[in-house]
Amino acid sequence: MAGDGTNPTESAIVGGTVTGHHLLHIDGYSHTKDQLPNGRCIDSRPFTVGGHLWRIGYYSNGDVADGSAYMAVYLTIDENVVVAVKAFAKFSLFFNGEPTPPAFVHTTEPFVFSKKGIGYGFSKYAKRELMEGSIVEDKFTIRCDVVVSTELRAEDRPPAPAPSDFAAVVPPSDLHRHLGDLLDSKHGADVTFQVGGEAFRAHRYVLAARSPVFRAELFGAMREATAAAAASSSDSEAIRVDDMEAPVFSALLRFVYTDALPAAPGGADDGQAAGGGSEEAAAMAQHLLVAADRYDLKRLKLLCEDKLRRHIDAASAASMLALAEQHHCRSLKEACLVFLSSPANLHAAMRSDGFEHLSRSCPGVIKELISKLVPPMPPPTTAPPFASSAIVAGAVNGHHVLRIDGYSHTKNTVRNGQHIRSCMFRAAGCSWIVYYYPNGYTAESADFISLYAELQDDVLTTAQFTVSLLDELGRPGWTYRSSSCTCKCSGSSGEEYSMWGGERFIRRDELEQSEYVRDDRLAIRFDVAVMDKLRTTEEIAGGAVPPSEMSRHFADLLASGDGADVEFRVGGETVAAHRVVLAARSRVFRAELLGPMKEGVAANGAIQVDDMDAEVFRSLLHFVYTDSLPPETGTPREGAAAMAQHLIVAADRYDLERLKLICEERLCEHIGVATAATTLELAERHHCHGLKRACMEFLSSPTNLKAAMETDGFEQLSCPAVLKELMAKALVLRLI
Repeated sequence: MAGDGTNPTESAIVGGTVTGHHLLHIDGYSHTKDQLPNGRCIDSRPFTVGGHLWRIGYYSNGDVADGSAYMAVYLTIDENVVVAVKAFAKFSLFFNGEPTPPAFVHTTEPFVFSKKGIGYGFSKYAKRELMEGSIVEDKFTIRCDVVVSTELRAEDRPPAPAPSDFAAVVPPSDLHRHLGDLLDSKHGADVTFQVGGEAFRAHRYVLAARSPVFRAELFGAMREATAAAAASSSDSEAIRVDDMEAPVFSALLRFVYTDALPAAPGGADDGQAAGGGSEEAAAMAQHLLVAADRYDLKRLKLLCEDKLRRHIDAASAASMLALAEQHHCRSLKEACLVFLSSPANLHAAMRSDGFEHLSRSCPGVIKELISKLVPPMPPPTTAPPFASSAIVAGAVNGHHVLRIDGYSHTKNTVRNGQHIRSCMFRAAGCSWIVYYYPNGYTAESADFISLYAELQDDVLTTAQFTVSLLDELGRPGWTYRSSSCTCKCSGSSGEEYSMWGGERFIRRDELEQSEYVRDDRLAIRFDVAVMDKLRTTEEIAGGAVPPSEMSRHFADLLASGDGADVEFRVGGETVAAHRVVLAARSRVFRAELLGPMKEGVAANGAIQVDDMDAEVFRSLLHFVYTDSLPPETGTPREGAAAMAQHLIVAADRYDLERLKLICEERLCEHIGVATAATTLELAERHHCHGLKRACMEFLSSPTNLKAAMETDGFEQLSCPAVLKELMAKALVLRLI
């Protein structure tokens, strides 16, 4: 996490392309190698990039006879292709969260995907004997970055993670997986539904958090009617759900718990299965849309609309249009009307049974359809035709924070013309290094600080830079903005035009009298905007599927305390929570609340949590419910680092591995002379390998090591293994 308390915001606007990526996790590599012979593959789940569906094909033993010693990977288009799609892919491997070795990064040439099922990739992507030396715990991840050529258009992209050079990569959210496991296991289930002759066990508070209808049905105004329905069923404790089939309710529950649609039968989706799989997928989407409308699950409804739009044809258009009208599906209705505005499509659709039903049930829609078929009136001669477009200057943005711990020491030891070099970092899609001259770059700038950023990639780049000094809370203050400049690097640091900077960035005496140097520390933020070509875009109105709302739903559940059934006493305060949510997310909570440790927990009393502050426990619960840390509101830098240290201890205690990695990443950006020793001890005690490497890298500098040895934290450092490593590092430094 960046030092300003927010994640770096990166937006990518690429001329004529849409980009995205998919992670395919291989868990149990040796099993896939044994079970998949040469020529056979496992496909990833379908994913969307550029408005098209794709899959990754993984061949553990290659796909051709002479490639049996290799792993093969392919990108395959997974939809009926009307207009050929041009795209290329970059494949990368990640082992235990480590950066991808260059030998395992390969990019395809652009390829035209002209029909469903066609794939393009590498038959000899990676030799297994080389790859297997890097695999840890029989797991690795394939990342496929897809670039789809499109018409000129703009696309928002969520922030890309920017992990430390040393911290382990934080894995994606696993909240949905934990809750899916809770649904499958039925641990703590407290409500039963009877649907189509089948019984479904679920958890009241998960349902209530996700659906206002379930909330009213189970806890609110509809509760009495629900109880009456249960009493009238054969199972007096079950809630009867009429007018719905069991597979549909099962899929609905799966979405409630995971925020995703279940896989189609046999692993097929959108028509891949033989023998009518496409029709089955469309029928399920129609039933789910009705169920989503019934239980007010807006995102599920939009997902079903999006899926059904890809299944519109002459046989289904009329029935889908009636469905869209009855359930207020604006985007699906518009797609059906566009399809039927073609005379050929309309003639074919009018012969279907669905059209007769549409005519009887939705006469208003028939009128709309007629209006679409009538040619428009010519415009008045006095009014010119209206058109709208926008010229967009595309840019990719990113930032890096350079922290100077021991400012006075750098000023006293680094002479005029000499510099300290930062680690290489990625920002705005390019690699950079910052050069910091504490006593100026030339004799003329000896009273100033000089700063330069150097491009490390062999590419011609036009960029703008904004350099800011950060205050104690990490907020930008004194700021310098550059005009656009062109940088190019051919791999040598002395390449002309490879650097941008300010020889007279700020006078030292002015800096030293400002608020930006505190406790002999200085933080400088570099914001980089790499410019793209000017592009013309057209405004597009659409009903895009919104992002997942699971985190917000469960944050609201935690904040409201509705239905909380367990209390914790922490630091003299009482904190309420929900057993099943805690049990779904943490094996320790599950054992404590539902498993072997249950007897040690008082039935009606609060559970005592020792050795933890209430604020830390609340932050832990916020992560458990939302898979994210609570926002930092005005927290000083030292306070944020202290909270991250406490949360690492708490995450280790409750076996929340992802929270632990997030805190590691945050602490990697807070390592300094005053904190290196205590952070190193924390990393060793709680097995934080990435954080430990970052501390060791910081202490590999003789200046940093000597200064850190004078701190109280170093005096209290007591891990023998760490002290041995530091001794070895000190000996190496002595010999240099």
